[in-house]
Amino acid sequence: MTKGFFTLMVAFFLTLSSFSFASDGWESAGGKDGVELFTKASAGESLKAFRGTKLFNKSIKEIYWVLSQKDPNFRKEWVDRLYISEPLESAKSLGIPHSSVTYQAYDTPWPISNRDQVVKTQATREGKSLKVTLKSTTHSKKPASGTVGVRMDLIFAIYNLKYVDDNKTEVTVSVKIDPKGLIPDWFSNIIYKTWPVKTLNRLEKQAAKYNGQNVNMP
Repeated sequence: MTKGFFTLMVAFFLTLSSFSFASDGWESAGGKDGVELFTKASAGESLKAFRGTKLFNKSIKEIYWVLSQKDPNFRKEWVDRLYISEPLESAKSLGIPHSSVTYQAYDTPWPISNRDQVVKTQATREGKSLKVTLKSTTHSKKPASGTVGVRMDLIFAIYNLKYVDDNKTEVTVSVKIDPKGLIPDWFSNIIYKTWPVKTLNRLEKQAAKYNGQNVNMP
């Protein structure tokens, strides 16, 4: 297979993915910094969901190595504005493989109050691909009454790692967040519209640090 033909096939499958997103209620929102963007509105809601897709020249293993790291300092290197990351539950304590519960706090610019959340993460395999799902939960060690400012609601954040070949992965992140507090939905939509761009590009950069470390894959 020639390099040109392979590139054409990758572009073709990315186009098919775009059509699939559109048919599922996702609408194209253009692109930025190599990331194709989409938005999704739900009936009766002003808060939107956002999605970004990018082709990484990385294996699924390299990318999942980043997503599965629990070390707080490692996570702070690529997760925007994260300043506290505290593991609360492991896969062992939960009794669910490739799952965890983590407390996270974010430093937001003045005059917006800092935000925090308790997040449950679950990774599952889908053929040669992986899906990592995050959503808000509760935990007795981090009640909402002890928030650093405002306890936000991560309705969902989903990383789809789609196998292209051993060294290429189509990475899609979808997110819907209610920041709560006094932030109106229209302003939240502005804040999170380009969140997938920063997230995917930082994830790609962090994955470049992979150097053969052992990864417990789903």
